[in-house]
Amino acid sequence: MKTLITLSVLQTIGIAALVVHALRESPPAAPASAPASPIAAAPAAVAPNLDEARLRAIIREELVQSDARADATPTAAPRPHDMSAQLHRREVIAQQIEAYRATGTITDSQMQELQADIAKLDEASRKQMLSKLLRALNSGDIKGRL
Repeated sequence: MKTLITLSVLQTIGIAALVVHALRESPPAAPASAPASPIAAAPAAVAPNLDEARLRAIIREELVQSDARADATPTAAPRPHDMSAQLHRREVIAQQIEAYRATGTITDSQMQELQADIAKLDEASRKQMLSKLLRALNSGDIKGRL
């Protein structure tokens, strides 16, 4: 117990030393790239004089631009080929689980392979297959470790 307390104190001292060292360092220089927003484009002497209404207007403009960029990016709709491949994978995994259920046992290496196959499925199928596997393990139909 004394060892843990000693290590804890040493760790705290080390963290405090790092914080003090970081605070002594000068802040990093601003990058030379073009400013991304109107606030960054304003000279340093003008920025403190911006009033609240102007800041709100700038923030609104940035949010609108951000929303426009998000709307412009195409969403990846699943293709029919991908859907059939996912369905086939799910059926194969369901058959594997049923085969292990019929056998009654599953080895560690088989479990790892099955989990790797389940990880390749889409989220809904993954949840469904994991649920099926867990039910079989919990009911004792399959003896093995998850």
